[in-house]
Amino acid sequence: MRAMDRQQRLAWGAHSFRQLLLPNRLFIALLLMATVSCTHLPTGVAVTTKMMADSMPSHWQVNGKLSLQIPHHTELNRPQTYVLRFNWEQAEDDYTLNLLGPLNIGLLRIIKKQQLTTLIQGQRRVTSTNAEQLLLEQTNLPLPLNSLQFWLMGQPSPMWPVQKDNSATDQAGFTQQGWHIHYSAFISDESHALPKKIVASHASLKLKIAIHQWQFNRPNEQQQ
Repeated sequence: MRAMDRQQRLAWGAHSFRQLLLPNRLFIALLLMATVSCTHLPTGVAVTTKMMADSMPSHWQVNGKLSLQIPHHTELNRPQTYVLRFNWEQAEDDYTLNLLGPLNIGLLRIIKKQQLTTLIQGQRRVTSTNAEQLLLEQTNLPLPLNSLQFWLMGQPSPMWPVQKDNSATDQAGFTQQGWHIHYSAFISDESHALPKKIVASHASLKLKIAIHQWQFNRPNEQQQ
């Protein structure tokens, strides 16, 4: 009888222990599910971490439309706006930028290879070691070319200090080189959250970029 009573007590204790573990297991499972779900990239967060930056492809192509608002050369209160179609082809650290705009700009090509940048406009070819300065002197367009290849990918440039915006109203942006960059929309593929709409402002300058298409190329597919 005592042996039977002992077995019954042990069985009851094991049943009670299992009943006690069940809510805890359920809580742990829910906690793990919540943790895993939090690791996914939010829709409104720019790709700025080093791990994600290292995973980005080095050969890519993007096309879309940009709007650049600059002060009018005579009427400072009335800004002047340029609307341009663009195509950017990136190959490692080199790139080719094609701009198509009004008649005073027409078709403009900027080719950067290693330390030299060449601007081609019609029969004109001008070369410089500073892409931004070259574009500004030849066309009066103050585009931040030295950092734009990184901003297009949703990252700050590694060449300049950056201040990330962590406020509740601006969770997808940063400030660099005096420019404030904000990402308002993204295109998601299998492994990256890529910018779709970018707004960059610097004092009286305002740059809006709408990306229509992303394309990733293998090195041997990149146009020469």
